[in-house]
Amino acid sequence: MADITDATELTESEESDLRVALRMIAEEAGRADLPPEPAPRPVRRRRATVRGVLATAAALAVGVLTIGVLTFVSTDGRSATSAGGADGQGLTGVETVACARFAVEGEVVAVRDASRPHQVVVTLAVRGWIKPAQGAKEVDINTVDPEWLEEKPFRTGERLVLVDMGRPDGEVVADRGTHVKMVRELFKRELPKAAKTECPAFWRDQDAGSNTPPDS
Repeated sequence: MADITDATELTESEESDLRVALRMIAEEAGRADLPPEPAPRPVRRRRATVRGVLATAAALAVGVLTIGVLTFVSTDGRSATSAGGADGQGLTGVETVACARFAVEGEVVAVRDASRPHQVVVTLAVRGWIKPAQGAKEVDINTVDPEWLEEKPFRTGERLVLVDMGRPDGEVVADRGTHVKMVRELFKRELPKAAKTECPAFWRDQDAGSNTPPDS
């Protein structure tokens, strides 16, 4: 995996999202000593994503918080333990990496509307394949339209990490800003263990079909 540096700081919205994710993890672990959360911003009804789990798993990997089980963050406001399994199961950091089908880092070359609602196709000039170790120099990948998530649109030249967690709805996670470095470090740390770790059945055997390839 290429050694790529990133010095971007967290935006206010990213910091808020990360605090919410960390608090949810702490609550699942029986902790109640974190400071009160700022009031969450209103969100539209939308499908759950695993963007939060990657950021929080990465936070664990770099020592921001040391708790063994991850709680997923859903973009529709649900506790995404329900997105993992019917009994509230979650993935550890190494399991997150083991379950990822691919992870790639690069710069945005172009963005166009996808055939699915609320998604876009990102053309990425690859700076480094994370999982697997190598691949194409340029890829087209479907991901959620950030404007639908009430975030800034992708811009040409922006650094992203795109991660396919094998979701039944085909959704690929796009991490940006400081999350790029956090997710990269998570994979760098956990890849050796992940190679010997099986993705848990509750995640691997989710219903609703398989991933949808990018639009052509």
